[in-house]
Amino acid sequence: MFRGMQHRWSVLLVFALVVAVVPAAVAGDLEPEPEATSLTLGDWKGWGWAGGTAVAVAGPVTFDWAASLDAEFDFSVSDDGPAGRWTLTGSGNNHIEGTFGGRFGTIDSALTYTGGGSVSGTNTVLLLDGEGHDTGTSILTSDGQSISFPVDNTSTIPTLEVKVTHALCEEVHGEWAYSIEERLEEHDFTASLDGTWFAVKNADAAQQALDQLLDDAAAGRSPSTNISELFSGISGMIATFQKMVDTWPNWDLDNVLQGVDNAERYIAHLRNLTECELRFFGADNVEQFMNGLSHMIQNLIIGATGVEGFDGEAFVQLVHVASRTGAVGPGALNPADALRAEEALIAAGERILAANVDPADGLIIVNDDTAAVMLGGALLGLTFDVPGSDNGAEGTKWNARDTYDSAMGPGEDEAPSS
Repeated sequence: MFRGMQHRWSVLLVFALVVAVVPAAVAGDLEPEPEATSLTLGDWKGWGWAGGTAVAVAGPVTFDWAASLDAEFDFSVSDDGPAGRWTLTGSGNNHIEGTFGGRFGTIDSALTYTGGGSVSGTNTVLLLDGEGHDTGTSILTSDGQSISFPVDNTSTIPTLEVKVTHALCEEVHGEWAYSIEERLEEHDFTASLDGTWFAVKNADAAQQALDQLLDDAAAGRSPSTNISELFSGISGMIATFQKMVDTWPNWDLDNVLQGVDNAERYIAHLRNLTECELRFFGADNVEQFMNGLSHMIQNLIIGATGVEGFDGEAFVQLVHVASRTGAVGPGALNPADALRAEEALIAAGERILAANVDPADGLIIVNDDTAAVMLGGALLGLTFDVPGSDNGAEGTKWNARDTYDSAMGPGEDEAPSS
C-alpha cells in the first residue's frame, strides 16, 4: 500500500474532487450580463430622424421654425465606452415676422443643413458633439418690397444625447429627438419634435477582425486588430505560445503555470458569453478560439512536465486545469493532443513516484510530492506503473483512486513518512 497514508488524506481527495467538478464559470472575473437597455461591445451603425416645429417670441418678433433632420452614426463600443462619428443632413424653413425699426416685415428662409462630429458617452447614453452648416436663401419682405440674400452659416451644435431605450442582441433602439427639443427650449423656443433612432452591429466587420486575429495567432504575431479586449487577449496569448514552442525546454516553470491559469480564465469567459455576444461573434468563431486555447493548454501541459523543477504541486495544478477545461479525457477538444497531454502527466507522475520508492520494502514514501501525484491521478482516474515499487498483487501498478480508497479504512493512523 501507499506507506503512511492517513484517513485525513481522504478529506483532501473529496475536496479535490468537488473542486474539479465545479463549473469553470467560477474561474476568473466574468463580465455581468448586459442590461436590456445597453449597447454591447462591437462596431455599430445607426440612423436617426427628427422633425417638427418650434416657436419663439421675443418682444415684437415671432420666429417659426420647421425642419426635418436625418443623421447617420458609425461608432464602436469598447471597454472604454463608445467612440466614433456622426453626420447630419436635413432641410428646414424659417419664418420671422414682426416690427423692425418701426416697420413690419417678414423673413422667410429655405435652408439645407449639414454637419456632424464625434460620438462619445456610455453604453446607455451617447453624446454627440460637432458643428453645423446652414446654407440657403432668405427673402426679406417689407412695405411691399422684397430682397433676397444668401445664407451660409457655420456654428457649434450644442451637445446632443441619444438615450438607448431597448436592446436586443445586434439591434438597439433609442430616443434623440427629445435632446434637440431640449436644446431649442434652452433658447426660449417652444418645441414639438418627433423622431426615431436605431443602430445595428456590423457583423461583417467583426468576422473580418476575428479572421485577422486567428491569422495573427497562428503566425505568432501580436494582434493587429482589437475587436474586443477578450479576443485580442486570447490571440496575443496564443501568439506568445507559438513563439515559446521554439525555446523548449528552456521554459520557466512559473511562467508556464501562469500561462495555463490565464488560458483557463479566457476559456471561462468564452463559456459565459451572453447570448447576444455569442450571436454577434458567431458560435463557429468562438469554437475556433476555444480550440486554440485548448491546444495551448494541452501542449503547455506536455512541455511543462519536462521542465526542470516540475514537482507534485505543479502536477496537481495542471490536473485541476485539465479537469476544469476538459483538456484531457473523453470528449476533449483536439483528441490527439488530449491523449498526449494525459500520457505526459502519467509519465511525469511515475517519475516523481519512482524517485520516492523506499528500496527496503518497495513502498512509496508519502510526502508532499507523492501525495499530490496520487491526488491528481485520482482526479483523472490514472494508473501509474512505478518500477522498483511493490503494490502487492498488482506488482508495480498503482491505481491512484484505489490507493486512496484502501487508505481510508481502519488501522491507517500512522503519520506520513517524509
